[in-house]
Amino acid sequence: MSQSEVSLSFNEEETRNEAEGEALLKKSGAKPASSSQILKYAKPEMKFFVTGLLLATIRGFSWPIFAVLYGMLFKALSYPEESSSDKLLYIVLIGYITLGVLGGITTWLSGYIMGLVGEKLNVRLRMDVYKNLMGQDVSYYENPDHSVGKLTARLATDSNNVQAAVDQRLADVLKDVISFFAG
Repeated sequence: MSQSEVSLSFNEEETRNEAEGEALLKKSGAKPASSSQILKYAKPEMKFFVTGLLLATIRGFSWPIFAVLYGMLFKALSYPEESSSDKLLYIVLIGYITLGVLGGITTWLSGYIMGLVGEKLNVRLRMDVYKNLMGQDVSYYENPDHSVGKLTARLATDSNNVQAAVDQRLADVLKDVISFFAG
């Protein structure tokens, strides 16, 4: 079997599994969680969440500020005989250093905090679902749709999907949107 045949069969199986999962969700009456529901569930982590988003907002302004500094640098280098060009070069130098340090700190802190929020939310969600599953009657597990394997797979994948809604990726999207509109 060639590599392309293996890849094709794997993709077909993955597509079939996704279709089965969607059919099961439809059959059970499950509805996808909205962003507001996820944020409501993340209320205990909201202080960290807002801090991470504020840091991402600061990161978002770094590219427009960089563009302004770049323009100032060209202005200073275009007229080297003026006495004010040396002062402007020092201002640009200090601006670049400040922007680099501040950008590095906010990038690291934003990533760390948003990752922490995502992990805490993921752990709490898994524990709540696990407690709910442990409280179910035995007859619940007799249903073929509620087999241990299917429930474990859902527990493993669904909580990661919720985590993805509030982790570093959200901060990166906010940073990029701020950069786009501020720039």
